[in-house]
This record gives sequence, structure tokens and C-alpha cells, in this order.
Amino acid sequence: MKGILILFFICISAVFTVAEGQYIVYFSQGTVSKRGSRVMLKKGDALLVEDVVNLGNKSKLVLVCANFKVIQITRQGKYPLRELQSQCINTPSGYSAAYFEYVWHQFNHPHGTPDKNPEAFMKNVGAVSRGCNEMSTSLWLDTLLYGAGSMPVQWKAAFAAPVFAIYQQPFDGAPMITHSLVTGQAFDLKTMLQFLRPGEYYWLIQSKEPGACERRYLKVMSKTEYTNLLAALKSSVPETTAAETAFATGFLLQENHLLADAFTFYSKAAKLEPGNEVYQRSLSKFYDAEF
Repeated sequence: MKGILILFFICISAVFTVAEGQYIVYFSQGTVSKRGSRVMLKKGDALLVEDVVNLGNKSKLVLVCANFKVIQITRQGKYPLRELQSQCINTPSGYSAAYFEYVWHQFNHPHGTPDKNPEAFMKNVGAVSRGCNEMSTSLWLDTLLYGAGSMPVQWKAAFAAPVFAIYQQPFDGAPMITHSLVTGQAFDLKTMLQFLRPGEYYWLIQSKEPGACERRYLKVMSKTEYTNLLAALKSSVPETTAAETAFATGFLLQENHLLADAFTFYSKAAKLEPGNEVYQRSLSKFYDAEF
């Protein structure tokens, strides 16, 4: 009986060792192969801890660990993946963890839903969309950060003479700014926000008299804060193809509530790869304002 238990735990240990040592190829460029095979590695290929990868001159390999950390290899040589395990030990931190969790599930569940709904992996803490029976917009999250950039905002309202109202308080008080809206026409986010000083505000589409909908949070960032955040987010995305880099950047910007910037990068990705269903769907949500 004791021998059976020992054998059982050895088997379980082996399973977890393999699971923890697995990798998914996120990007491969140049001459990149697995030892014992002449077939070049491609995006989505699975690798085990026992594998050795060979990189030729001017080649690049980006791997995603089973815990969603990313390893980039850019120098020619042979790389036993067992020696890279130390880079996969700790829980990933930083901006890109959610995106590479999406990537991992995308390739491990090819017939499921993750590839069609990347937003399901975003950690939009504090940005739940409450909804409203009186109005809706394509700004579907309650938290919006703005630094720069244009973005068309689609909207619908169940009342006449709608205005885009900006408040200094989440409740009560008169709006500090109002912009009249034209039914059936999108408005540009830049037009509404470009003259606001850095600070915290609340916004709403309403009739001349406030309705029952809750105001949504808006933070206008200073140029320095905006520039630093944008640079940090963009630097956490490994450069691969132009379209995929743009999409990954858009994902991180959307997750961090920079919707105008996310719109710019999603638009770029969709333009570069018009046949990519995920890119097109992610962009199309910026044009959706259904009740």
C-alpha cells in the first residue's frame, strides 16, 4: 500500500512539473526550431520543459509561460527550456498579465470562447458598467481616463434635447459644462474634454434636467501622468507583427480605461489585418450603443 502511494505522488508530481514547465509560442521570427525537428516553430505551438529550442542568426522567439509570464529570446543559440523555468516561477506582475492569460487560453481552448471575447480576461477593477434605461453610449465602462486623442462616441437617449454634462461631484449640484448633442450623430470625445484641466470629474448624457442615471467617473490626466502611463503600457508589449502589437497595446489601454488610445490602436490592428475577426469585433464595440 505504501509503495502504491509513493508511486501515486511521483506521478502527480510529474504531472505538475510538466504543467508548470509548459510554454506556448507567442511569436517566432527567422530560423527557430525544436531540437530533433526541422519544422520551424510557429505561433500557438506548445513546448515542454524537456524541449530545447534552436535560434538561428537574427531570429526571435517569444514564449508565454503557463502562469502567463513572457520570455523573449533574441540571440542565436540553443536554449534548454528547463534552464528558463526560473523566469516562470513568480506570479506575473505588471500590465500585460491579463493579455497573456488571454493568449494562453486562446491556444489551449481553440474551439472555445476566449479568442472571441478577449475582454473577459481584462481586470477592469472599479469600472463596472451599471447600465441605464434612459441612455447608453459606446463608453461602456463607468471609469474613463483621458489624456489625449480623438474617439467617436456613439450614444442613444430616450429623451429630447440631450446634452453631455460634466460635473465636479458624483451626486447633486449643477453641471459645470454642458454640450448639446444631435440625435443620430456621434460626438468626438476630444471635443468634450480637451479644455478640462487635469482632475477628477463625473459625466452623463441627460436631458436639461438630470434623470435617474448614475454619473460616470472621469479622470483627465496631466500631460506628465498621461505620457508616463502610456509609455509604461506600451513598453510591456513585446514587439511582434505590427497588427498583433497594435492589438495587444489596444487591449492593455482598454483594460486601463484609456479608451481613446485603445480605439486608435484597435483601428490600426483592424486596418493592418482586415480579415482578423477578433480585431474587427474589438473595434466594432466602439460603435455599439445599444440599450
